[in-house]
Amino acid sequence: PSRWQTGASPISCATAVATLEAYREDRLIDAAKERGVWLGAQLQQLTRREEIQDARCLGLFGTIEFSDDLDEGFYTRLKATLISRRIHALIKGPCLFITPPLCITPEELEEGLSAVCSSIDDALVRSSN
Repeated sequence: PSRWQTGASPISCATAVATLEAYREDRLIDAAKERGVWLGAQLQQLTRREEIQDARCLGLFGTIEFSDDLDEGFYTRLKATLISRRIHALIKGPCLFITPPLCITPEELEEGLSAVCSSIDDALVRSSN
């Protein structure tokens, strides 16, 4: 169906309103802001690493930008390592996008970021061999 068929339908509108109400009731936006502050601080620490050019986030939408001197094999290894650790993340160009769900707990976020960091380490180690 096209957006003309579903965009203004009563069911689509009711779904959107219910979603926004759930976000408000569960404080998901507030939680994302709070967790985003922590995530931003952690990502900023990663920029001390030589292979990471920049790291930033807005709420829980994070990006790690790698330096230009990493080869394509690094990104292939990184993706495979992330998948093996059950981390779903988008790699596009030199950027790794981190987008956890808004309902993530602080403990899950810390565990996930730790898995991302160890995946980066593993992909780098295998690239130097």
